[in-house]
Amino acid sequence: MASTSSQTLPSSWDVFLSFRGIDTRYSFTSHLYSALDRHNIPTYRDDPELRCGEVISDALLKAIQESKIYVVVLSQNYASSSWCLDELVEILNCNKAMQRSVIPVFYNIDPSVVRYQKGAFEQDFKRHEIKFTGEMERVENWRLALKQVANNSGKHVDGKTSEADVVNEIVDEILLQIQSIALDVARYPVGLDSRLKDLTALLSRGTKDVIMIGIYGMGGIGKTTLAKALFNKLLPGSFKGSCFLANVREILGNSKGLESLQQQLVHDVLRIKNRVEVNSVDQGIKLIDQKICSTKILVVIDDLEDHQEFKSLVRSFAPGSVVIITTRDEEILDKIEVETQNRYKVNVLGDAESETLFFQHAFGDAQPNITLKILSKDILRVAGGLPLALEVFGSSLYKKSEVRWKSYIETLQRSPNSRIQQKLIISLEALESDDPLLKKMFLDIACLFIGWNKGKVVEILDTYYSYADDKIDILKKRCLLTINNRDELRMHDLLQDMGKEITHNNSPDEPGKHSRLWVPKEICSVLKEHKVNIQEWFRSI
Repeated sequence: MASTSSQTLPSSWDVFLSFRGIDTRYSFTSHLYSALDRHNIPTYRDDPELRCGEVISDALLKAIQESKIYVVVLSQNYASSSWCLDELVEILNCNKAMQRSVIPVFYNIDPSVVRYQKGAFEQDFKRHEIKFTGEMERVENWRLALKQVANNSGKHVDGKTSEADVVNEIVDEILLQIQSIALDVARYPVGLDSRLKDLTALLSRGTKDVIMIGIYGMGGIGKTTLAKALFNKLLPGSFKGSCFLANVREILGNSKGLESLQQQLVHDVLRIKNRVEVNSVDQGIKLIDQKICSTKILVVIDDLEDHQEFKSLVRSFAPGSVVIITTRDEEILDKIEVETQNRYKVNVLGDAESETLFFQHAFGDAQPNITLKILSKDILRVAGGLPLALEVFGSSLYKKSEVRWKSYIETLQRSPNSRIQQKLIISLEALESDDPLLKKMFLDIACLFIGWNKGKVVEILDTYYSYADDKIDILKKRCLLTINNRDELRMHDLLQDMGKEITHNNSPDEPGKHSRLWVPKEICSVLKEHKVNIQEWFRSI
């Protein structure tokens, strides 16, 4: 970008550079600006020598106020410019009012010269006091600003230091600060703090190696939300780069999906201006190994479904790096060797949290009347503590009449919300692609065996499946099934409803053609009317 008065202003800048052009325009400041630009860091570079007048413009004031970080290059002739001094006053005002960061660079000058206005600075102020006789308050503000900025710890460039090293230090410091811009987590983060505390505890043991954290659970349970919250919490740390790879399963379904993820990883970690093209997976692996494996980074792989793709993204990162994986399938965590103590299963919300989250989406800040409170119990029962369901149901009923509520509940009890179904059915499709028998067993359990003792179910299903016990463990690892402390099979109501609906939809008006029967009335009807060969479907009663 040009350092002229015609410089186009975006809505905000990451960095504002304040410097004296005659001292550093073609040396240190030029090198620093180029380095920031290479890392795709929006930087405003002002050069007072190319401006007219004695007072800084409104556009420049706006650029200062909208910048996040200020780099002030203090050099021999800095104090000779009233423009530079006015900039500095405004920079320090923003630093005080908005806690913005200021990085002073003492370029071939001792901080004491700046602090006490000695040497060349003393001569400059003698001239200012003559020129601005009627504006002594302005001159005094300049003195105070120089004293304040010189009291900050900064970078030093002199004959004993490498300018390139100082430039790299500044860029690294800026990258650490701008990376801490938080991801949007959740409109109503109910129950998030306690879960985040549990997750953070997994990291507290400390290790010099790469730490891998696995977050797993059924669809819609809040894995991505939790991963975003952890990402935000860790980001202000000492990582040199970060990347949140969202919707990995979906992206991998696209042509060149893995290559695009490799490309995003390199681009986000390095923050390079020009996106590197990755034309093959092997090229992407080589690029990751060469460019970022020596860097301590924070990476999230969200919604991982295939461990092979993981190996093409997560390489031998530098010690201290953190990799967070979210998945529906705990077996994935086995295959990529996430330690058991570094795994976190996201469970459904408790009754109180469920009610709070639902009420916030359904009523906002308002209080529901007694009728809606009673109706809410039916909704909460269907949602079963699933955050996605609570969000969808609540948002659908926001500011709706009691009549609409009752109608919605009736519809919901007949058929779960399509958006939630779409989220849950992904897990079922994955079962079928891995082993069609797994899907059949899921449907058997959903329709017939919820609440049964696991041993009894295994005994029955071993008649129809090989290694039924192992298959039940797979369903459990994929968060499609749970086993309580009495060894009984349990399943989220929405998953169970989905399984029954899939079975029912095969032939909705002819129970005799269903692969499984569980409704007593339908069983009696089929038996009485001999609508099916009993031997073909006896196992499904």
